[in-house]
Amino acid sequence: MNGADTTLQLLKSLVRRHGRWIVGLFWILQFAELSLVGFVEGGADVWRFLTARAIVAVVGFVLTLCIIEVSARLADRTFRTRIKLTLLAALVTWLVLVFFNLVVFYFALPTSERGHAVQLGEFAYTSFAWSWFFLSVAAAVLALSYGFEAQDKERRLATMEAVAKDARMAALRYQLNPHFLFNTLNSVAALIDDGDSKRAERMVENLSDFLRATLELDPVMDVPLEREIQLQALYLSIEGVRFPDRLTTRYDLPKDLGRALVPALITQPLVENAIRHAVARSKQEVLVTISARLEGSVLSISVEDDGRPVGPAPVSGTGVGLANVRARLASRFGAAGKLSASREADSGYRSTIEMPIEWA
Repeated sequence: MNGADTTLQLLKSLVRRHGRWIVGLFWILQFAELSLVGFVEGGADVWRFLTARAIVAVVGFVLTLCIIEVSARLADRTFRTRIKLTLLAALVTWLVLVFFNLVVFYFALPTSERGHAVQLGEFAYTSFAWSWFFLSVAAAVLALSYGFEAQDKERRLATMEAVAKDARMAALRYQLNPHFLFNTLNSVAALIDDGDSKRAERMVENLSDFLRATLELDPVMDVPLEREIQLQALYLSIEGVRFPDRLTTRYDLPKDLGRALVPALITQPLVENAIRHAVARSKQEVLVTISARLEGSVLSISVEDDGRPVGPAPVSGTGVGLANVRARLASRFGAAGKLSASREADSGYRSTIEMPIEWA
């Protein structure tokens, strides 16, 4: 049985189960009300009246179950078809009950007041009242069916949206791998051009360690902030081989924020930008700081440098860094995920990610 068949069977089961409770409760209340009226009015035939009423109630309950069954069996049809056939079932069962009610009260178990003579006024009034009841049962069952179907569609839509969201997050996450690799290999190539084969070899070894650590991450799962910063420290150790005299690092992570969850490698493009636009273009030592703080329910992560770059900005790279971060934040957190970047007057460049706090 596939997923569609399972959903259909569940829908039929819900309609049957809730429909039975509704009509069962109605018939119990209806029998209790009419029985109470019979006791209040009294009369020699009160027990015969109750017997006839009980028989009619049982048959009426069975007939209304037929309406529920018809509606349940039509769960795979269009809603317009369900309306027509369910109302037809209500009409047929109503006529059956009117006839049965007539036979029981006027012929099988007649009371002394009725006898065998059919009182047309009372019969017409009773028939009209039953018609509204059966139509109401049909409407209630259709409403139940429609409501459960709408809930199922919402659930399936939510599932599809979640799958699509995970696929988008995975695609964005995997986009970082070639982006990072492209930039890092440029750095290795630069060392080779400078004739520094030992540092190039060490950088490749560090790169291997970094890739091994990052490729093991689930692309749609979050990681603790402490782990995220450890990965960035590993990446900065790679770039530290290239810029041993220009790159220094500082990490400001309050101990209680280490368990905060963040999308894996969400800070990677920000750190890469600090290297490419500050460290690589500076003549003096540059401090790259990764810090985190909690402001209410918002987690803020910043990557800041104090570089004073000289010369034109590099043109190499894939150009997906900050756009990737913004897309991942929007996909994961909606409007609550933000990325801001600006040049600080008294230091260098500062990029800040804001997202709702979530704990491991």
